[in-house]
Amino acid sequence: MLLIVACSSGPNLKEGKWKISTKVETTGMPFNFSIPASDYVTCLTADNAIPVDEESKDNDNCKILKKSITGDTLEFTIECINSGIKNISEIEVTYMGEEMEGTMKTNYQGMVMTTHLKGKRIGECD
Repeated sequence: MLLIVACSSGPNLKEGKWKISTKVETTGMPFNFSIPASDYVTCLTADNAIPVDEESKDNDNCKILKKSITGDTLEFTIECINSGIKNISEIEVTYMGEEMEGTMKTNYQGMVMTTHLKGKRIGECD
């Protein structure tokens, strides 16, 4: 798995199955561009606290450039190269037990996408 953060004294995260809701805003586009809000379900643990969908966890085209944990906040930068095009995402999420909030800013060919993340624990992992 690519996107894994190990931490001995990590954020206030209750491990289990989480539903993550996303809403994307874009700037720098020459035309109106809208991405519908979406949800996905993922398993989060102390060793795997990055809230990405299961498909992205196994993406070999991406690597973590830096990561840090301060209190209940997890910050990391990811670089992905797809079809020879590089994009950088900076993500910050704060865990509050069974809830989380965060943002992901992605720079892609002059366009900036800001993804707002909200999550809630919905049960145990399968």
